[in-house]
Formats: sequence, structure tokens, C-alpha cells
Amino acid sequence: MVNSPLEVDLWWVPLSADRAAQTAAWHQLDAGEQARAARFHFAADRNHYVLAHAALRAVLGNCLTRDPRDLRFAAGPAGKPHLAEPAAPRLHFNLSHAGDCALIGLNTHAPIGVDLEATTRQVEAADIVERFFAPAEREVWRRIPQPDTQAAFFRAWTRKEAYVKARGDGLGHDASRFVVTFAEAGSARLVADEIDPQAPARFQLIPVPAPSGYEAACALQVPPHHPVKLKIHSWP
Repeated sequence: MVNSPLEVDLWWVPLSADRAAQTAAWHQLDAGEQARAARFHFAADRNHYVLAHAALRAVLGNCLTRDPRDLRFAAGPAGKPHLAEPAAPRLHFNLSHAGDCALIGLNTHAPIGVDLEATTRQVEAADIVERFFAPAEREVWRRIPQPDTQAAFFRAWTRKEAYVKARGDGLGHDASRFVVTFAEAGSARLVADEIDPQAPARFQLIPVPAPSGYEAACALQVPPHHPVKLKIHSWP
């Protein structure tokens, strides 16, 4: 019997808007979100947060046919948000934003994590790999030709971040104790996890087609052999 594909909706959200749109987005947020937004030192970071979280509310509200302002969220043990609405249909969702874009992942069957990184920003990739990647990953990294290292780093980093977010463990899941692949789209996978040895049989990593200047990945708590269909949208 062939499993039906798990459908995952991915929404690309531009994080640029005029003052009127920013004000409207601010009023979509609840008091806690507004308080967190107000703590950002730089206006650009504050505006990106507001627009991204207002878009998440709009996407979820559209799926539930609810007013986005009425949605209530709660946090899991490691801080991952979920809808605090017992009567609502079960929705698994996750949000990531970087640069001038946000990515929202949503489905009705499996825990999900998404990560988005701006590849144009300057990072000390070699230092990050040595400090935060697993020994097996560091061995692979050292064999990657120099012109390809930056792209390989962002592929692996988004996969690692998406996996941790799908688990909902936050910083409690040590990034140096699990292994993902660096290679391009066809071979994205979780290779091993010292903390949860059965995880490679329970999680799937999927590269997400991203705009120029970005790298993105999605992680789902479904076996690697289970078919997944990505449905990519733009918001609004």
C-alpha cells in the first residue's frame, strides 16, 4: 500500500512594507508579541518581527477561517509556539525569517520545522563548523573544495536548525551531537543523532527552493521514505 503524500504548505512572505502596512500589522499582534517587538533595538529588526508574525497570524487565520487577531498561542517546554485553542483543528506550523524574507511552514499531520538564512551575510563558517557541528560533519567539511564551502555550510546549517525546530527541543538538543548531509537537494537527510538514535528513521529533511541570496530547509517528523508534497505560496 502506497502512502498518500503528506502535503506541506510553505509561504514566502516579503518583509518590506510602507508605514500604513506596518501599523496594520502591529495591530494584528497580541500584547505579548507587541512587547517582544518593542524590545528590538533596531527599527528594521522590529518591523521584520512584526510583519513576519502578523503574516503567520494571517496564514493561520485563513486556514481556520478565523480572525487572525483572535488566535491565541502557547509555548512548548522549549519555547516552540503552538495554537492554544483546543477546539481548533490540529495545525503544525513554524516560522523563520532572515533578511527581507520570512518562511512559514504548515501542515495538519506532522511536527514541522523550517529555517531560512540569508547567504549574503558574512559568517565565519569554518569557526561555526568547528564549534557547533558534529565530528563527522567536521570531517566532511574539511574535504569540501574551498569555492563550495560557503554554500555547503548554509545547506547544512538550515537543515540542522530546521531539525531542532521540528523536534521542539530548542537549545536542549545539542547541534554537535547529530549529523546532517552537506550535499545538494537530492541527498538531504539526517544521518545520525547520538541523543535520539532512532531519529533518522523518524525525521525527513527537505531543501526548500528559495529566492536568490537565501537558503532554506524544512524538517518533518515523518519517515524518510514517506512521500511529501511541498506546496509553495506567496503571501499576501
